[in-house]
Amino acid sequence: MRRAVNQTSPENLDAVFKQLFDLLKHLTTLSSGAILLAVTVWEKLYDSPEFPASLFGALGLFFLSIVGSITSMFGLALGASTIGETRLNKFTVIFGAFLGIVGFIFALLFVVVSVLQRTG
Repeated sequence: MRRAVNQTSPENLDAVFKQLFDLLKHLTTLSSGAILLAVTVWEKLYDSPEFPASLFGALGLFFLSIVGSITSMFGLALGASTIGETRLNKFTVIFGAFLGIVGFIFALLFVVVSVLQRTG
């Protein structure tokens, strides 16, 4: 008997969780590297010792991305280690992943704005 397409088996769900965990792990790595890149851009492009507001915002958003990604990874790991899912665990994973991805995208925009303000 064929299974309906919208039904998910535990094996498929485990693969999805693993891929989401890997995505968040890469996002955390990219955000950490981007913080170093933003500090390097500030050091090379700006002559004054004051830190521009757009780069400061980018650092904050990259940090938010790291915190959101780690929170979501923690929720995924907690869900994998316990039997059954809790409502809090689902919220933690979804909200953390949302913060991680959106924070990263907006942080990149802040870096671009900062560079364009300086060079343009």
